Amino acid sequence: MPMHNPPGKYSCDLDHYHRKVKPALLSEFRKMKSFTSRCGSNPDFVVDRKGIVTPQLTKRNKDNNCSKKKFSVDLNDYPDILAIINEK
Repeated sequence: MPMHNPPGKYSCDLDHYHRKVKPALLSEFRKMKSFTSRCGSNPDFVVDRKGIVTPQLTKRNKDNNCSKKKFSVDLNDYPDILAIINEK
């Protein structure tokens, strides 16, 4: 399947992302206090080179206070999510 983003350390097929990776990330982020009220119920996620995942607000939720400082997950601390990302 074609990649919709440039290949990198944490890239995966878009369909795989939406079916498996995003639900796993949402599960972890929803454990954080006030995540859903500040970031919305279905934000997109951005992964930097170091493996830090942060929510990215949709245009509809831009007024919420969903800061990278408050809401972030280091993929290196979650080998189960890394395994899901690396599934083919």
